[in-house]
Amino acid sequence: MLAKLTNAAPQDDAEAKAELMARLVACLALADELDLAMVAIHIEQARTWLIDHGADASPELTSLGAAASDVLN
Repeated sequence: MLAKLTNAAPQDDAEAKAELMARLVACLALADELDLAMVAIHIEQARTWLIDHGADASPELTSLGAAASDVLN
């Protein structure tokens, strides 16, 4: 996995953030499905950090994150 990340061609920052956001949301859904609350909390923190640092928070990603936050709280 690390080799895949380090050998990847540089992407546009916005594109990379959008892809990371989508993958975080997928991980968040899986953590919720597997009842891994602590994992979900850290994924939600990473998602929030990305939004705070300029990642585009599309409505579907934001609503899923909000739903996960409700479940975790």
